[in-house]
Amino acid sequence: MQQPIKIICPHCNQPSDSMRRSQVWLLVFVVIGYWMQRSTITGCSACLRQKIVSNGLINILTANVFWPFLILPMSLYQYYRTYQEGHDETVLAEAIAISKISYNSKLGKL
Repeated sequence: MQQPIKIICPHCNQPSDSMRRSQVWLLVFVVIGYWMQRSTITGCSACLRQKIVSNGLINILTANVFWPFLILPMSLYQYYRTYQEGHDETVLAEAIAISKISYNSKLGKL
């Protein structure tokens, strides 16, 4: 059986066999309008869980009335995804492409 590919987590610098990419939102809602920032985070399952929980807790205050309808379900789904084994396809493809570029540049073929 083939060993799973280990990729270094950009947050904790530990090798992981299940790197994930997830989007987190910061939503600020006031009675007359709202502001939203969306960011994509790539990391191992433990780092993503930590970021999803901290972002969800921050959004309790900032998203107020939208939190139970928008932020909570999205955060629960993303948290669930961190327990799935294996890399996200986009993360794996990106890691392979970077390793090929690195390998070719060492050989002087870039």
